[in-house]
Amino acid sequence: MDGGGDTEGRRVQAAAYEAFFQATWDLPWVAGAYWWKWFPQHERSGGDGDDGFTPQNKPAQKIMADW
Repeated sequence: MDGGGDTEGRRVQAAAYEAFFQATWDLPWVAGAYWWKWFPQHERSGGDGDDGFTPQNKPAQKIMADW
């Protein structure tokens, strides 16, 4: 990864989060979700140059906040 800008992986991750929320938001049996790889040192997690699972500091985090 080049460490800057938006990558295909980040776009796919954000699209998957959006699809999850659209598909489950109104289901009465869904009471929540556990997001894998959420780190307490938020400002140092994820972001440019990180191709790990965490949505932190990536477009997927904005999707989460929007919902």
